[in-house]
Amino acid sequence: MLGNNYTNPKVNLDIDFSVSKGGYRLRPHRDDITRLYNFLIYLTDIPKKNGGSLTIYRKKAKKNLRKSFRRFPKITELEIVKSFTPKKGTVVFFQSTPNSYHGVKRFIEKNCPKRFFIYGSYALNKPVIWNYKGISYYPHIISTKKRMLTSFHDANYLTTAPKH
Repeated sequence: MLGNNYTNPKVNLDIDFSVSKGGYRLRPHRDDITRLYNFLIYLTDIPKKNGGSLTIYRKKAKKNLRKSFRRFPKITELEIVKSFTPKKGTVVFFQSTPNSYHGVKRFIEKNCPKRFFIYGSYALNKPVIWNYKGISYYPHIISTKKRMLTSFHDANYLTTAPKH
């Protein structure tokens, strides 16, 4: 998973207590290139009709190998794997691979509580090089002036190491 270049990496545990109000949604994305695992702990029950569900996606399969995994793909490039309606006490834990796309359906705050949850991740102090079926996926970092979730860069995973 980490490749041969990783000796003594530091692993960080990040935890955040969050509240979502009506209208909250998060488009499908893959988390930052330093992440290993993500988790959510739901603290309130949200009726399915109110949305706010975590949806896990993957890139649609092609006969040939995917050469790139963009951080923010088009929805037409993805297929739904599973959705989780927030239920108090439910924990969702998943690996943060190049193909770990996820998002949140629009939350409607009507006749229900706000969406309270704990969000966390285990992350390295450097980008992760993933290996799947003998193929390495290298992070390619693109600087930007826009804030993209938690950082000022976008990052794609490519099957060849980026040239510096």
